[in-house]
Amino acid sequence: MKFQKRLEQGKHYVKFCTEVYQYQRSRGRYFLHEHPLGASSWKEPCMKSMARKEANILAKIDQCQY
Repeated sequence: MKFQKRLEQGKHYVKFCTEVYQYQRSRGRYFLHEHPLGASSWKEPCMKSMARKEANILAKIDQCQY
């Protein structure tokens, strides 16, 4: 039950982040969303939608080297 509550909080946070990103883009600004590629958050509808937008660039970078 505790896990499920935290998962729902995380989903709410991801949705909020994508709303902030949309706000940034609508004003000609940039954003950076750094998150592991294997994270389940990428499967959320709001993240899928954000990643598909033509103006956004999705880059896969190995941060371990830094």
